[in-house]
Amino acid sequence: LVSLVGIDAQDEYRVSQLKEHLEQDIDNRFGPPDLSDPFAPPSDYEPDGRPADPAILGQQLARQWGLEPGDEVELVTGTTDPATGKFREPINRRVVVAGTFHSEHNGQDIERIYMRREHLTDWLGRESGFSQIAVKLHNYEEQGREFKYRAWANLYAAGFLHDPGRFAWEIQTWEDSRSSMLAAIENERVLLGVMLLLVLLVAAFTIFAILSMMVAEKRRDIGILCALGATPGGILRMFLMIGAWEALLGASLGCVAGILGAIYINDIEAALSRVFGVQIFNRDVYLFDHIPTVIELIPVAIIVTGAVLLTLVAAAIPAIRAARLNPVDALRYE
Repeated sequence: LVSLVGIDAQDEYRVSQLKEHLEQDIDNRFGPPDLSDPFAPPSDYEPDGRPADPAILGQQLARQWGLEPGDEVELVTGTTDPATGKFREPINRRVVVAGTFHSEHNGQDIERIYMRREHLTDWLGRESGFSQIAVKLHNYEEQGREFKYRAWANLYAAGFLHDPGRFAWEIQTWEDSRSSMLAAIENERVLLGVMLLLVLLVAAFTIFAILSMMVAEKRRDIGILCALGATPGGILRMFLMIGAWEALLGASLGCVAGILGAIYINDIEAALSRVFGVQIFNRDVYLFDHIPTVIELIPVAIIVTGAVLLTLVAAAIPAIRAARLNPVDALRYE
């Protein structure tokens, strides 16, 4: 099953990333497409009779069907009668592959076929040439929700919308149309946060255990330092300095390694897949054909700062114990 989408190419460029997706098609043996008319069939296309309607296929769909630009394919679709709501007889139509696009999104690349809007309207026998209108805002973060309600009010007043109860379904923002995917991503972010917290707690406990063992092993040395004039504050600062250096070095190295790992995650995945002979990130299972990464500096800074502070808190406990040691008891140790 595929989705047929009728568009006006130049208008579509202004509201979506179709232009970039056409330019990213690295498998097109005919070179870059003519972006002024992406539906133009290849120059060597010779139809057998009436020319077929041009179509643009997703790269993965074309690869799955073994199609290249210039090949013809028969498509079958079913429509409903607007008067009765019953399904009509299936309608066949030959289309010629004018080109392919690569969106880096498996769901689109394997399911979507673009056609000229007037061709798809004629094929389906629709009186209206539009079934969906896409709008791109200059400042979506601030205007998205407000525009949604304003557009609904204007369309309802103009008579295009007739059921206020279907408002949430008829007019949707980008987040509304992908609410399930975004909810799943948010759940994964929460789980990753819990896992990160557990890792930080384990790291802090490790620092606590190391310094506690150091205080126990160096108890006699601490007593000698106190006897020579070292103050409890000096002992406290010395052990805190050890924990601080461990925290700073560990957090810094971990931050650098994490950022580099995020940048080169796809190269790392490809190398590990070759070494172990197993496809770690299966492109046929996930939505994307690569592992998407976004590095946000503020969350990274918060995590690094939190790791350092948590480590200092863990280091403070054995440091305070060392500072409170009685010199006489420490010298009599062992």
